[in-house]
Amino acid sequence: MRTLSILALAFVSACGSTGGPKVDSGPGQDGTSQIDAPPSADAAPPVAITGTVTDNSGMTTVPLVGATIEVVGASPANQTTSDAMGKYTLMVGPGQTVFLRASKSGFLAEQRGLVVGGATSAFDLQPVPMSRVNMAAAQLAITFDPAKGFVVTKFAMTNGGYGATLSAAHDNSFDCGNTGCAFSNTTQGNNSDLIFPNVVAGTTTATPTAPTGHTCTAEQAITDYRVDANTLTRISFTCT
Repeated sequence: MRTLSILALAFVSACGSTGGPKVDSGPGQDGTSQIDAPPSADAAPPVAITGTVTDNSGMTTVPLVGATIEVVGASPANQTTSDAMGKYTLMVGPGQTVFLRASKSGFLAEQRGLVVGGATSAFDLQPVPMSRVNMAAAQLAITFDPAKGFVVTKFAMTNGGYGATLSAAHDNSFDCGNTGCAFSNTTQGNNSDLIFPNVVAGTTTATPTAPTGHTCTAEQAITDYRVDANTLTRISFTCT
């Protein structure tokens, strides 16, 4: 089963703190955000966050060119644009938790949380084609509220039975596979995603559940995850 990437969908299927570096609001020509001024002597130097933005709307996954990648809420703005290979680089101050968002017209934006360490991090993103969002809505006979968001919990396991509980209010969760989407409280396995629609904007916790004899922990040490309107927040778990 192709990962919904998000929305398994198989939907069917900063840094602007005082004393920190100043990052311009526009992308570089090579998909790299530009540093306008060096950090002050007492500030840790920024680290590179690199990754690839992809599009899985066709038969194969391909680079998504021209997507905007940003550190959500950064002031001044810290953003760039994916290049011809879908690649991007952002410079971010270490020791903070940030959310990176990839967006482009025709796609549901995806964001993921990252605890920034002291070394370069690889961080891929995959917005969801709106065609898949609309297909899932039609199959499930539900309406997605643009003032609310999606949360997708991803379990990198081949067996099913994994789920999650959110603290924020939301509609019934669902999973998508090769035969379409169906309401469910757990994933079908094979690296699939559990999708929570119409999550109230703000923040949420995500507590994983696992079959007897298994445990799951979040890949990033984050307690509260952003939920933004008309945006999908992906949370990945590692399970044993």
